[in-house]
Amino acid sequence: MSLRWRLSIILAVLVTAGIGAASTVAYLSTDQRVRSEVDESLEQSARVVLDYLEGSGPPDGPLGAIVPGPRRPDPRRGPHFHAEDLARLGVVVQLLDPSGEPIEIDGASRLPIGDGDRAVAVGGTGAIWYTVRADGVTLRVHATSVRGGAVQVARDYRETESVLRALQGRFVLIAALGALAAALVGWIVARWLTRPVEALTVAAEHVARTGQLDAPIDIARRDEIGRLGTSFRTMLGALAESRQQQQRLVQDAGHELRTPVTSLRTNVEVLQRYGELDPAQRGRILADIDSEARELTGLVNELVELAIGAQDGDEPVGPVDLVEVARAVADRAQRRSARLVAVATDGAAGATVLGRRQALERAVSNLVDNALKFAPSPSPVTIRVGSESVVVEDDGPGFVPGDESRVFDRFYRADTARSQPGSGLGLAIVRETVEALGGSVWAASRSGGGAEVGFVLPPAGDGPAQ
Repeated sequence: MSLRWRLSIILAVLVTAGIGAASTVAYLSTDQRVRSEVDESLEQSARVVLDYLEGSGPPDGPLGAIVPGPRRPDPRRGPHFHAEDLARLGVVVQLLDPSGEPIEIDGASRLPIGDGDRAVAVGGTGAIWYTVRADGVTLRVHATSVRGGAVQVARDYRETESVLRALQGRFVLIAALGALAAALVGWIVARWLTRPVEALTVAAEHVARTGQLDAPIDIARRDEIGRLGTSFRTMLGALAESRQQQQRLVQDAGHELRTPVTSLRTNVEVLQRYGELDPAQRGRILADIDSEARELTGLVNELVELAIGAQDGDEPVGPVDLVEVARAVADRAQRRSARLVAVATDGAAGATVLGRRQALERAVSNLVDNALKFAPSPSPVTIRVGSESVVVEDDGPGFVPGDESRVFDRFYRADTARSQPGSGLGLAIVRETVEALGGSVWAASRSGGGAEVGFVLPPAGDGPAQ
């Protein structure tokens, strides 16, 4: 069963239950009210009879015409009641003697006598109300004690029952119509609620079926479903961007790998004529092969680092001392290059940021390697550490105006740097690492000559990087 049908059925059941409960309460309340009014009417009629039988004088009602004379009747002798006079009251009156047996009244109808009636007559106290069916007629009866017996007053209850049955039928009809309306409204509401979910489902099925991430998602709502649609659209956008980046990486990598591979193949073809080459030529070719192989190895390593986001995924994010990172990188670079790599703290000893130590060491190392490559030997390279920043300074040619914003792009190499070894991925890896930790990178030419390239990271108190 679909979610739309479930919501429709649940809403219809709830509304039907509510209407049914309200109708039941209304019917029971009406039935109680009508029965109470009938009982009050019977009680008033019984009081008229009781007043006369107790000797309180002639009553104000028509019962005074039923019993002739002003004298007080003896219930055991029986007053001379007449059927046509009883009809004026709209009730049936029957007197019971102290034993609970009826006293004959001229022209009066006989009422059934139950145990309750006899108990009232014999006991001489109390009163009861009940409904009974006699001779095909439903009667509402009130029996109350009187000195020397009891009096029964009854009224035809069929009209009241007919009204209550009609009212019950109307309530049933209202409940049925309410259930139908609730089902219709539930379907409309469920359709309105599930339309965005259905759109998301269609979009997800489109992506799964075609592999295309451009499925349209038009959900302009601010509730939870709207947030879900926005998140799904953002996710598809991120996936599309990731796919595009992957495709660009593959295309750029293929272009960059083509040159060293072609050079290697050419040198290998030349080496196949080994016997025709003099030792000097063979030495140059072998040196060229070694250089190309090293460059190819470095390119592959950098591609792998860039493909995995230039992060050590298993290394947790935590406080990292930038000064310690800079000194570790400087010591390693000096051993490899035999050149001076200095660390200037500018009074920021103990500068701590949130990050991954190995990833930050790789980023700073890439900055230093880039500076060593362009700075003339034996000029030093300086790693300047601020409170949340690292800047690598060199005495090289600096940047051509306009290149500062492009040096962090993948495989980008300035025209003046194409003769230098490298893949153009070192600074791209730096940007990937820093931006993943919530920081930013920059590059600029120094006023006195040379270049400075660096990054800034959030301080340790700003919360963990994502």
